[in-house]
Amino acid sequence: EIPDGVYELEGLEYLDVAGNLLTGTVSMKIGKLEKLKRLDIVDNMMTGTIPTEIGSLSNLVWTEWGANRFDTTLPTEIGRLGAIQYFWMFNMGLKGTIPTEIGLMTDLEYISVYLNSLEGSIPEDLFNARNMISVRAEYNKLNGTLSTSIGQMVDLHVFIINDNDLTGTIPTQLGQLTKLRELILGFK
Repeated sequence: EIPDGVYELEGLEYLDVAGNLLTGTVSMKIGKLEKLKRLDIVDNMMTGTIPTEIGSLSNLVWTEWGANRFDTTLPTEIGRLGAIQYFWMFNMGLKGTIPTEIGLMTDLEYISVYLNSLEGSIPEDLFNARNMISVRAEYNKLNGTLSTSIGQMVDLHVFIINDNDLTGTIPTQLGQLTKLRELILGFK
């Protein structure tokens, strides 16, 4: 478990507890770490939810929560992570939908939410992240069609969304993504 004393280190900018087999939850006190730029808790055995107080981490540039045992949704407060560039929440028990507030994360470059149980459509607002380099959302339960707005992500190198429940046609706007190096789709 992350000791409560860590949440009192209000000047902390980098917290990496990856690969320590930690159990327990992430406290709502995480919101006190307002200077935090990187939060890495990947590869532990943590449970619980993503505290809504994560939205207070306005300086956060990098966060990685994957390979844990959470049973949670993405809180809408993630939209307040205005500086975030790396958002890795793969294989961690996410469920529910991707909130539209993800579109407020306009500096986002990498998003990995694969190997979860996310449902619903890919929010149109996700395509507001003009600097996006990599989108990985494979092995979820996402449905609906792929927006033609994908053509706006001109810096995209990786787009992987196979093993979902997407329908419709492949947008011709994918042809505008001249930097694309890896494309894995899976439409029904």
